Amino acid sequence: MRELVTITNATVDISDPASEQTGDLWLAVAQSLDLSIDKERREVAIDKAKGLVSNGGALQPAVAVLKEWIQSGEMSPSRQKRFAESLKTSGEPFTMKTLHALMTVAQMEAAREEGGKALTKFKTSLSMEADGVTDGPINALVHMYTGKVNSWYLKTLAKGGWFFDGVTRTRNEQYARDDKDLYQEGADLFNERLGTYIKGLDEENQENAHRVYRVIDALLKGFSIEQWDEKSKAFEIDRKVVKNPLTLMIYGSGKKGVAGKIANEMVGVLYGALSEMVQSGENWKNHELFKDNPQLADDLSVLFNTFYNSKKKQNFRKDSLKVGTDFLENPETGVGARCTQHTKDVRKS
Repeated sequence: MRELVTITNATVDISDPASEQTGDLWLAVAQSLDLSIDKERREVAIDKAKGLVSNGGALQPAVAVLKEWIQSGEMSPSRQKRFAESLKTSGEPFTMKTLHALMTVAQMEAAREEGGKALTKFKTSLSMEADGVTDGPINALVHMYTGKVNSWYLKTLAKGGWFFDGVTRTRNEQYARDDKDLYQEGADLFNERLGTYIKGLDEENQENAHRVYRVIDALLKGFSIEQWDEKSKAFEIDRKVVKNPLTLMIYGSGKKGVAGKIANEMVGVLYGALSEMVQSGENWKNHELFKDNPQLADDLSVLFNTFYNSKKKQNFRKDSLKVGTDFLENPETGVGARCTQHTKDVRKS
């Protein structure tokens, strides 16, 4: 949808492969192929994009099919099949932005073969997005910060592109000096404090926590248990795990809102797996989610039947809801209500 409503039409001269205009278009291609143009230097990002779509590149077969379509005017069933297979075998993530970038590269190649005005008056609707780097949190620090203006504060503002040393630099130049943005720094701090918190729990609650974090590991992208033993409780937490909660907190959400958002995302992943099981008719034990996470079924069984009494500040079990793994044996009956109710309980606790 975004590619349909944010189209920016432009006519550019790409007759010189080394020109700034041609480079700008390739930079837009790089961003659309999910390459980080704000972290990589311009020439590096462009070279990586060209490597993906040129001969030997993972996405070159897909570009070749689109180029055939452009030059012949026909997308036959056999070409459709080849295009789909080329994307699958590429191993690269695919979005509508990816498709737009591949189409643009195919148009550029066709124009280069045609020559003349096809190059000097090349028309494109591929745009490059200039996005703020942790813009919300940085603005909050500027407008709402009440602490001391010290080295930590100035270093943190620099992560968002505000420099006080009198030197003008691009985002990728700053990244070469400090490769952790605000979200990544938050993720690292969260990792450290989470491990410390769990190590401070008694043995029973550590086991309960282990169940919870195994489920989060299975259902929340970007979160994984790296080590769990007597010596250490360590995790691998991606910056994207921190990004949404941090933004929500800045714009007024509380702990319950953040917890509900995370729970909803996890339930969405579980819903997806259950839907696939219903449609395919396969046994839940054979589904990829449960094969990759062999303890997930037991952990879910415990979590779905454990509730938190906020007044007494303790967990309790509802034996009437004890289901073991029968909800997986019959995923089309009652699972949706149970997942939804459990998500509501997370918000209330």
